[in-house]
Amino acid sequence: DGSVHTVWAEAGEKIFDADGKILQLSGIVQDITVRKQVEEQLQKANEELNAANEEMQQTNEEFEAANEELLRSNEEIISREEALRESAERYQYLIDHFDTGVVVHAPDTSIKICNRKASELLGLHEDQGKGKIAADPLFKFMNKTNLPLQLEEYPVNQIVAGKKPIKNQEFGILRPASNDIVWVLVNGSPVLDNNGEISEILISFMDITERKRMEEALRESEDFLNESQRIANMGSWEFDLANYKVNWSDNCYALYGFKPKEIEPSFEYFKSVVHPDDLHIVGNEFEDAVKNRKPSSTELRIVFPDGTKKWIQNNMVPIIENDTVVKLKGVQIDITERKQAETRLANEQKLTGTILATVQDPIFVKDNDHRFVLANRAFYDMLGLDEKEVIGRTLGETLPADEMRHFLSVDRRVLDTGIPDLCEEVLTAKNGVQLTIITRKTRFLDESGKRFLLCTIHDITEHKLAEEKINKQLAEKETLLKEVHHRIKNNIVSIEGFLSLQADSTANTDVKAALQEAITRIHSMRVLYEKLLIDNDYQEISIKDYIESLIDAILHIFHDIGKVTIEKHIIDFNLNTKIIIPVGIIINELLTNVFKYAFKGQDNGHISIVLDKTENHVSLTVQDNGRGIDERIDLDKSPGFGLTIVRMLTEQLEGTFTIENHNGARSILKFDI
Repeated sequence: DGSVHTVWAEAGEKIFDADGKILQLSGIVQDITVRKQVEEQLQKANEELNAANEEMQQTNEEFEAANEELLRSNEEIISREEALRESAERYQYLIDHFDTGVVVHAPDTSIKICNRKASELLGLHEDQGKGKIAADPLFKFMNKTNLPLQLEEYPVNQIVAGKKPIKNQEFGILRPASNDIVWVLVNGSPVLDNNGEISEILISFMDITERKRMEEALRESEDFLNESQRIANMGSWEFDLANYKVNWSDNCYALYGFKPKEIEPSFEYFKSVVHPDDLHIVGNEFEDAVKNRKPSSTELRIVFPDGTKKWIQNNMVPIIENDTVVKLKGVQIDITERKQAETRLANEQKLTGTILATVQDPIFVKDNDHRFVLANRAFYDMLGLDEKEVIGRTLGETLPADEMRHFLSVDRRVLDTGIPDLCEEVLTAKNGVQLTIITRKTRFLDESGKRFLLCTIHDITEHKLAEEKINKQLAEKETLLKEVHHRIKNNIVSIEGFLSLQADSTANTDVKAALQEAITRIHSMRVLYEKLLIDNDYQEISIKDYIESLIDAILHIFHDIGKVTIEKHIIDFNLNTKIIIPVGIIINELLTNVFKYAFKGQDNGHISIVLDKTENHVSLTVQDNGRGIDERIDLDKSPGFGLTIVRMLTEQLEGTFTIENHNGARSILKFDI
């Protein structure tokens, strides 16, 4: 089949005939192909371990020790090889003590030979595997993704199926006793007889578990590095000066808006996106690194083709070999947000300084020891002190002792608890004038955790004096207004009495009815004035109290009407007197109309009054179960004085009014407040 085998031959005993001619020559020929493959695998393992040493940057001493161990192993193998040439038994000893697992299978995949290392890797006791076929449940192999291998994927079954060698296949062995996975590098080949049929299958296992761990650790390290760079918004780079080649990390591509490997990074591309005003920085940095061999850290502006800009911090170190700079390595950090924050901070500091210089209210900052560290001109002017008398001092020698104790107590509470304080206080200035002030004190911490007190002061001395004067004037005006309302109420009562006398003295029913309507309208206003006098509030009164009193007054006037019940659902809220007067008159007109017309010819009646409020929307509904309204009458053009008043007052309220038949008459007033 073209395969090449390495053999060892040794001549044995010669048998001669009577004439001294050789009749038979005996000897031993051994196939040492597996051993040679093992030697090659060991050599490859040595190279892989050295490569892993570079990637993991482990100490040279450890790898030198490992290398020496491998050399010693090679020396042992060579020694065993020499011994094997001398004796077949020594060859078996070598197999048993070899550091690579060796298994010899029969054509039916049953195990003929399984050396000690193979048993160890398979998780079996010595000789436990002999006679077992590949399908035996003792054997469990995993692929690179930790999934179980199908039976046809087992190394020996691959060779049986294809009659071809397999090389450097990685498998995991799930060992039944310890239930752990050992990773091995498997090589194998068939031994064919003269008929081309398989006589044996040779399998070798090399333990690469440690290498896999190292590779996994390296991968995790690289993943961690990439993730760290992504989180830190940074990327690493390398410039090979000898080959003039630039390499970027994945996140370095991202800094420039590319996917990994999307472009070929180069020094020319980097310079093409650097802001023209910063190119001299790049040149100086490059020259300093190459000629003077100095590391550097610079901040540069990057301008992309679409016009967007980005700030980066470029940290670079030269790599020197044989007294020559051969490489430049560095990291680039996206500091755009930091630069923007610095710009905002500078602007804010400038604005703060301007505000402190121009604001009219005094402002100061104290440290945790109650010493002033900052104050504005308004604060100095309020106290009559200059900056030297304030900054770095506590003002304990300037303020009265009782004021100082109060201020220190409040300040300490704010500094210790962090709870802001807003209060009215008294402060004595240097000239002895007592000021009434409102202070707002808050605590803030700097980056190191130090506590400071910020206080803003509003001088309300003049305001307090004006307030006292205004309060005195308001008290006088309130007394006068109360007297005026009282006299108005008395006048309304007098008018109401005169109209009642006039109504009682006339026999004309039309005149009596007209006077009665006038009395109810005047009475609604009298109820309002009574409420104003009781509540001592001339701006707003309770709508519920007012309407219920008004309804009771109207019921008293129409006491001679048959049995009428009134159901009231009135929510309570305060309403301005400018609105409540027209509302009261409208209720008066609607109820008067109901009492006069709704229940003619009926022995009893029922009236429902509902006042509701949703946010700033108010609705009033007056419903009776009387005979309703004549639908032939156009209510919008009704000449009735009462409805005319209702429509006029509705317009005054900027509301809407409707009246309709609904099991009687239903009137609805809606307006906003």
